[in-house]
Amino acid sequence: MIEDANAFVGRATPQLNTDLARLYWTTAMPLDELHARFGEGTGKSHLYRKAGAATMDVACADCKALAVVTSRSLALQIIYIGRTPYRCSECESAHRHNRHVAQMRKWKEEAERAETLRWMPYPEFLGSDEWAKRRRAALIRAEFKCQVCASDGKLHVHHRTYARRGSERPTDLTVLCADCHELFHRHGKLAAQGRAA
Repeated sequence: MIEDANAFVGRATPQLNTDLARLYWTTAMPLDELHARFGEGTGKSHLYRKAGAATMDVACADCKALAVVTSRSLALQIIYIGRTPYRCSECESAHRHNRHVAQMRKWKEEAERAETLRWMPYPEFLGSDEWAKRRRAALIRAEFKCQVCASDGKLHVHHRTYARRGSERPTDLTVLCADCHELFHRHGKLAAQGRAA
């Protein structure tokens, strides 16, 4: 459990009007001292039940409701969340659901686009933004050199298979210089030295 009560002094308003609640939520008194004063035979972890909940001065990013917490560690998590907005449990559930729906929509659109690319005329496919990105990525992986003869002249990106056209994997593409590419298409294979057998 995080113990830095100073972090929320003045940021939490206890919902119970008891000495324990006030000390638990509005001072930096360590749990050991609180337990010694109010423990009555129970463990330190049970103090939060006796102290009750507190309203934080941190508002939900969506519904603007103030955070209600039942433990110092939860209060600190809300305070230190910092990098991302705090959302109450209902708004967080709705936010996750909306994010999931958006991701599913994106995947569906990508699958539909891949299917369109797969069946469009090849010259049109070669002019698509998707092919330009995959081609560029293949050239970068090959360090702008032919993967057979290491030439850095005019380079082509050759499809080893068209089975995944539109959603090619890196292994589906080979970077070839114009000469090696012509030899491959003439003889159907590549030689180690860049010449077809």
